[in-house]
Amino acid sequence: HFYSKDCYVFLCRYWVPVDVPDDVAGEPEQEQMEDDFQCVVYFWQGREAGNMGWLTFTFSLQKKFKSLFGEKLEVVRTHQQQENLKFMAHFKRKFVIHQGKRKGQPPAGTIPPVEFYHLRSNGGALCTRLIQIKPDAALLNSACWFVLPRIGVRFRINLKTLLDRFIDRTA
Repeated sequence: HFYSKDCYVFLCRYWVPVDVPDDVAGEPEQEQMEDDFQCVVYFWQGREAGNMGWLTFTFSLQKKFKSLFGEKLEVVRTHQQQENLKFMAHFKRKFVIHQGKRKGQPPAGTIPPVEFYHLRSNGGALCTRLIQIKPDAALLNSACWFVLPRIGVRFRINLKTLLDRFIDRTA
């Protein structure tokens, strides 16, 4: 779960297989070659988040990652709705973006606002996500999918199941 007014740092370590040269492949006494790895730090910035998160990351946290991983580190900055396939693959079609901040919960004793989500996909099933939108009838469209969680029940939706149903009906 991500929030549109927040920034997130997502560290991934990818295995990179070592290519064995053809002239060494048949020799019985070949050295044991170690597999290599690459670290990618994804910096995700919500649509309503300021640039202060990116500046803080660039001048402090990125230096720490660079000292740990050296040349094996790659930094990818991504904005809401512009995520690449490699990043989205980590979430297995369960990518949910809420409005506001993670710590911005309504005060106790107040009625929480209605949560209304739009199912969006750009580029295929892997890029599918739920995005919280303002509950407004003007935003409804019969060609789109919307999710209105039941009031009083914690929001736990299996986006993969929802997407599978969507694909079955449209295929």
